Amino acid sequence: MKSPAIFINAEGYFKNVVEEAFQQRKMRTFPLAEYYLVQLLNQFVVVENMENPTLAELFLQAQNEQDVSKRVELLKKLGDVSLYVSGLFADSLDRKLVDVDYYAEMGGTAYGNLAETVQKNASRMIFKEYSSRFQEFVDVLNVISQKVFTHNNESILRLYSRYLKTGSELARETLLEKGVISVPFDKNKKNSQQ
Repeated sequence: MKSPAIFINAEGYFKNVVEEAFQQRKMRTFPLAEYYLVQLLNQFVVVENMENPTLAELFLQAQNEQDVSKRVELLKKLGDVSLYVSGLFADSLDRKLVDVDYYAEMGGTAYGNLAETVQKNASRMIFKEYSSRFQEFVDVLNVISQKVFTHNNESILRLYSRYLKTGSELARETLLEKGVISVPFDKNKKNSQQ
């Protein structure tokens, strides 16, 4: 008797973890937007796809690019890298010169510009969704990250710092689950500090 093969391709695996993360976050979006996140994770399985100039350089190149298809490619790369890094590796950004806010701003802006640039209605809808709900998609990726990476007391402090900077609902919920008392995030307070 042949034993059953337990093999799942990367896309199938990511489809499952993305669906679970959306359910955990109680986040709803349309199927193409959800599938875009699956494709994003699948894309970055290949490490070379992460090798890019800095976000600022990508943004500048995209803004100065006259060829529309190349501009779309650059903006997509900017949005995708921003989302991927801020969603899966937000803790590592605390030790960098730029933080998760910078990535969120760059990613949301890139997707917004894409929505205005692309011709296909489906693509326009996806990028508009990612632009307007960037932090929610980051939270979905954070759920996936939390399943993959272990978290210690140091990461709880970074989580609290991220909550104070971004107002992430997932960060707030995780802090509450871990017994860390937090005050409600006031976006107006953050804007008045800038």
